[in-house]
Order: sequence, then C-alpha cells, then structure tokens
Amino acid sequence: MAYSVEFTPVADKDLDNLSHITIKRILKRIQIVCEDPRAYAKPLKAVSTPTYSLRVGDYRVLFELDDETMKMNILMVRHRSTVYRDI
Repeated sequence: MAYSVEFTPVADKDLDNLSHITIKRILKRIQIVCEDPRAYAKPLKAVSTPTYSLRVGDYRVLFELDDETMKMNILMVRHRSTVYRDI
C-alpha cells in the first residue's frame, strides 16, 4: 500500500521557486517513491526525528514517514548545496 503525500507550507514555497520542468521531475519521483520510501531514500543521521533524503538530480527532498497513518510528509525541497544547512 502506498503512502499518501502531504507537503508542508515550506515545501510548497520551495516548489514555487523552481522551474516547471524541475517541479515535474520532483513530483514524478515522489509518486514513484511513495510506494516504498525506505527503498529509495537515505535516512539522515544528524537529525533528532527520523527524516529521509531523496535525491532528484541536484535537488534533495527531505521527508518524514508516519507508518501508522501511511503518510509521507514532505518537509522541504532544496538544492543540494543548501538543503542540509537549513535543517
């Protein structure tokens, strides 16, 4: 069973700042990954809550998983050069 995807306001704003083509690539990748997120993403080690990072070209999608409600909560979508500074 696939996870349902929810975007935080920060992630929505991040997507608004990207090109249409990049947004399409990211959303397509999220759609694929929501079937089995742990198979495609890497867990972040230096974060207190279980957060995962998904690579989409030069961008990273940071998200949390809620196994009880089967929700994938997208926290932010940023360029790889800046994403890890902001967490």
